[in-house]
Amino acid sequence: MTALARTILWILAFGGLCVVAGTSAQWWEKNVRLVGADDLEPQRFFSLEVSPTTPPSLPAQTRVTVTYCERSTGSLLADIHVPTRLQCPSTGWPVIISFHSGGWRNGHRGHAPIAELVDRGFAVVSHDFRSSDVAIFPAQLEDSIALLKWLEEHAGEHQLDHQRIALFGASSGGHLALLTGLCPEVSSQVQAVCSLYAPTDFQSLESGAGSQDEMNHFALWAPESLLLGGPIPEHPAEAQSASPLWQAAQIKKSPPILLMHGVDDDQIPFEQSLSLSRLLQEKHQPVTLWKIRSLPHGTWPTSRIQSGVFKFFSKHLRVTTKLDQESQTARYRAIINEPSLPYIPIR
Repeated sequence: MTALARTILWILAFGGLCVVAGTSAQWWEKNVRLVGADDLEPQRFFSLEVSPTTPPSLPAQTRVTVTYCERSTGSLLADIHVPTRLQCPSTGWPVIISFHSGGWRNGHRGHAPIAELVDRGFAVVSHDFRSSDVAIFPAQLEDSIALLKWLEEHAGEHQLDHQRIALFGASSGGHLALLTGLCPEVSSQVQAVCSLYAPTDFQSLESGAGSQDEMNHFALWAPESLLLGGPIPEHPAEAQSASPLWQAAQIKKSPPILLMHGVDDDQIPFEQSLSLSRLLQEKHQPVTLWKIRSLPHGTWPTSRIQSGVFKFFSKHLRVTTKLDQESQTARYRAIINEPSLPYIPIR
């Protein structure tokens, strides 16, 4: 083979590889990638390793702590955070109830992106609920329902609008947000739910739902088992009633739901959010799933995704209040110059 022939052969081979690589990249961009790893600035807001008793330091804002429910195990507290730089709407502040994470066993009501939400014109109610070492499921759901009923009766005392309530959480907190929002007893009080990388179907957590999953969810020590009072296979009825997927199958009408999940999540498989999204769409319920290439479990994403979350809540809570220019420039300089976040609704 002459040198010229070898050169031509190499050129053809290299061109073929480029075509294959380009096609693969286009497929990845279209079907998987929304936000690249380099775009994320994860912070451990939702870590399972947070202290169960010590609240984090919070930025200056108006905060009131109330007792929203009395249980035999003690008082259940909630913090009410309201904006200080904005004028309160005539109907009261729109409310986002923030569910802390920690595997239903640890965590504190202060472990949430409270400042980010408050600075956007929302009141944030963050509450403690009975942990799984104090009471097993459905105690946690019962406590969340009790909080909604308390807000309905006492919202006016704290300048809150009980007709504009949304739920937000990540991981176990996202699970409780979904379960509460899909509960027929209170779903009519909830205008929107946003959940990050939450389990939605306990019974399928170990049935090959995700190859990236590094946890044994059916083990005796697994957070889900501790929540139910024993391993999932031994408590099928409890596992079913604790699954938002099952709750979604029963409900006739659900609030708008935004699901966010990383395809490479190593603790809760992406398929958990995918299954819930597909079920809700089959029932013609309002749901959007953001399929994100790199969103490690236990992290709060960058300003691009934050901006999308804020827009979702603003739309469904009918928030039109704008931040003053100084505050907006200081805290959200990155968001101002960034394009809108693209997303792919999963059909």
